[in-house]
Amino acid sequence: MEKVALIAPGFHPVPPVKGAAVETWIDEVAGRLASYEPWVISCWDPQRPEQETVRRVRHRRVRFGTLYTRLFKKITRLDPFPMERRVARLVAGVSPALIHLHNRFQFLGAVRQNLSGARVPVVLHVHNKFTVAGGVLPEFDILAGCSRYILNFACECFDGFRGETAILPNGVDTRKFRPRWEVPEEVRRLRRELGMENSKVILFVGRVSPEKGINTLISAFPLVLRRHPDAALVLIGEIRRDLRGDRQRMEYGKTVISMARPYGDRVKFLDLIPPSEIHRYYLLGDLFAAPSLEGEAFGMVFLEAAASGLPIVASRRGGISEAVSEGRNGILLDHPEDPEQLGAAICSLLEDPARSCAMAEWGRARVEREFDWTEVTRKVEDLYGGLLGK
Repeated sequence: MEKVALIAPGFHPVPPVKGAAVETWIDEVAGRLASYEPWVISCWDPQRPEQETVRRVRHRRVRFGTLYTRLFKKITRLDPFPMERRVARLVAGVSPALIHLHNRFQFLGAVRQNLSGARVPVVLHVHNKFTVAGGVLPEFDILAGCSRYILNFACECFDGFRGETAILPNGVDTRKFRPRWEVPEEVRRLRRELGMENSKVILFVGRVSPEKGINTLISAFPLVLRRHPDAALVLIGEIRRDLRGDRQRMEYGKTVISMARPYGDRVKFLDLIPPSEIHRYYLLGDLFAAPSLEGEAFGMVFLEAAASGLPIVASRRGGISEAVSEGRNGILLDHPEDPEQLGAAICSLLEDPARSCAMAEWGRARVEREFDWTEVTRKVEDLYGGLLGK
């Protein structure tokens, strides 16, 4: 069985300890590859060992020692043995027949150099927007994107690329994410736990960050309350509480908490739910709302919401319209920064149960048909087979 090296961007381990869409994609697909021997290379985390084999997947995780980090990353900034060289060494040790590189095209030069001249085909899989410095075109065989939107963006960035392209979308485990109507007892139990038995729940899941539009969602909430006094807003996502990494996110978290304070228990922050538990919490919602202000690549949360039987209110920007179909499983906003438009869309679904139910059923059927991880993995294996001449 031929080996495939799936290389993560290097920011989170695989499987992820907290929500991380790219690492989730790698974990879900690698565990389902039936025709190949998957090797996953990611970064180390205290909750993950440096090496392990899980579900046939061999994991190798790059670890920087405490002394090295302190000396070369914080004090001198020299970093004589950086991430790309460590990844390249691990890839060379695997001797893969194919490399599936996610986002970090900057790794490719070091990886190629360490393969001792062997011509190994490479799939560069883009999940997010990025910048290319100096117009350098990395050497890869297939350029893949998680959506048509992000693939078009990547093709523009790599304007010298004339090779094959593919869309390898995000996915969802439809056996794990069950629609609300199939698990009514679980829905009631979870709502009792949170004191929301008689509420109409608007659910948000995602990073608490300015581009996600949570401030607009909270600003729209009083408009919803005027027509639906029993409405509640549940926000699930990590709130940055210290200066590690991103001051803007920390300040934004403080802002949205302050904005929500006047509504008391009608607005709940559940902070970060582990990936292994998040499917349960989608069952809280009567609808899912995520008014992203920037063009997202695709948005795995929209597939998870649809799989859970929720109608969706979202932004029309970016690749979201490839996950949410206007009028079929949700409403797309032209101006997601406008609380009036957002509040009106939410109210229209709360006030039309038949329409909401039809959207929920259509969305669930679509993810079963197009976005279950089994179907995504089939597309990946077909792509690999074409590259390897199978």
